[in-house]
Amino acid sequence: MPAPGLLNGIASAWAFNKEGPPSYFMGQIKRGGWWYFFFVDLALKSPLAFLVLGLIGLIALVQDRARKWTALSPAASMSAILLATTMTKVYYGVRHVIAVYPLLAIVAGYGASYLWQVQGRRQIAARSILSILLVWQIGSSLSASGDFLAYFNVLAGKDPSKIFVAGCDLDCGQDLIRLSKELKARKVSHVTLALWTSTDMSQVDLPTFQVAQASKPVAGWFAISLRALRTGDLFHESYPQNAFDWLKSYQPVQQVGSTILLYYIPDASISSARSLAP
Repeated sequence: MPAPGLLNGIASAWAFNKEGPPSYFMGQIKRGGWWYFFFVDLALKSPLAFLVLGLIGLIALVQDRARKWTALSPAASMSAILLATTMTKVYYGVRHVIAVYPLLAIVAGYGASYLWQVQGRRQIAARSILSILLVWQIGSSLSASGDFLAYFNVLAGKDPSKIFVAGCDLDCGQDLIRLSKELKARKVSHVTLALWTSTDMSQVDLPTFQVAQASKPVAGWFAISLRALRTGDLFHESYPQNAFDWLKSYQPVQQVGSTILLYYIPDASISSARSLAP
């Protein structure tokens, strides 16, 4: 059989799509997902300046009738990928359609070239717009430096976990080492963990810890991943989505990185929290 790996991959993907695993979007979890998931994902996970340049490039390509139709092939290929996603039932993050980005970069590059080559009275305005967009793009890249997985543009709001949190769009367990350093700086001797990670915890420099249980309030230091808070998933196990709703009665003392909330729960408040837990 030629290319057995390719054929096995196609069969596995077909079976996985047929199963329609649970997906998270806008605070909801459901099987089969949403047909427009990746359109919104790309719109919020991409720098806005990059998207604007891509739109300008697409308009310029469509209007330039002197160019061969093949000039539209990057945009057509990108559209084909996105249209294909409307029929899938697996929505695990923008990494599944990452092939869109080099195609969009070609179109955005043409948009930049178009703005630079505008002639006449509009030249100064076009080049000024291009300069602003390029500075904006550089600024977005620098602001995300060191925390690229959790990047969202301003359209996602202050708390993007309300929109996306799974599929490594936000929380992929990347802040565990930061949590270790924060706990050490605070001289924490014991902590309860509700983290989304597959790390061997015995190899991490952490104080003594216990794993959180669903709907079971505890006192003391408590660290929870945004994914666990929003979906109930921790250490690759799934609890009910509202398993940690009892934490809504408290304010975190620290956000560690972009994905972990650190709480201190006083002993006196546990009895009331337990009465509120589902």
